[in-house]
Amino acid sequence: MSLNYSAISEETLDSVLETNTRSGEWIYAQPRHVPSIADCTFYHTMNLPGHGTVEGHWDLRDGVDNYLGHANFAGKRVLDVGTASGHLCFEMEKRGAEVVAFDLAEDELWDFVPFIHQDAEETRAKVKPWLRKLHNGFWLAHAAMGSKAKVCHARVYEPPAKLGKFDTALLGSILLHLRDPMLALERIADLVTDTIIVTDMTPALYFPLRTIDWLPLPQFVRRHLRPGMYLQPGGLHNEDSMSWWQISPELVMRHLKLMGFATTHFQTHRLLLKGRRQRLYTIVAQRTD
Repeated sequence: MSLNYSAISEETLDSVLETNTRSGEWIYAQPRHVPSIADCTFYHTMNLPGHGTVEGHWDLRDGVDNYLGHANFAGKRVLDVGTASGHLCFEMEKRGAEVVAFDLAEDELWDFVPFIHQDAEETRAKVKPWLRKLHNGFWLAHAAMGSKAKVCHARVYEPPAKLGKFDTALLGSILLHLRDPMLALERIADLVTDTIIVTDMTPALYFPLRTIDWLPLPQFVRRHLRPGMYLQPGGLHNEDSMSWWQISPELVMRHLKLMGFATTHFQTHRLLLKGRRQRLYTIVAQRTD
């Protein structure tokens, strides 16, 4: 089948491309021409050639190497899971990677926290235009940065097998947004031959719990005190319908170990979220099996 792309509308083209992606005919999105920055929403603050600085929720510019775990990307095929505005995708490209940017399609329903007072269809109707503007922001930045990254829109629980294998996968602040973060980690791990990088929000109580290292407790007790995750809604962020969990890094490392990945690098660091320093952790784990 051949298509005359110039003869159909952008919306129709997107629909056709998405349908064929799901059927397995295509797995990569057609690059989108975005004529105006006014049509965009940005998740990351970035410096874009020809556009200057665009403002997003996260400003990772001063801490990219910490966020990426100081990993080596030269000559690597990398899957950027939850690429959003693509800042990390473009940074990994600068470091020599061939990147596939992976994110949710516009007509898919986000893993919303099921607050009883929220209507799922109404929420979806509100979020879909925002997702489109987020994708617009990615494509505008993609063009401005001269990126060669390919894009796949699919659910993280069902990454297309036709994507093939990757040397490295990055899951950047994505696990906390998923109903089943461990399943997502497993599905992505199936595609990875060497390295998984997980960066996520440090739980609010994580640093106080470090005091257990100084207590005279048996090692098996310490092991079971630290790993865990707890439901975030209903606490300090009870109206945040897009954030599910606070997940300890030990839990992530333990789960990665079950899947045959040994942690080779771990650090905590801080980056700007809406102008305030947010604590993050980064785990780099390499396949051992």
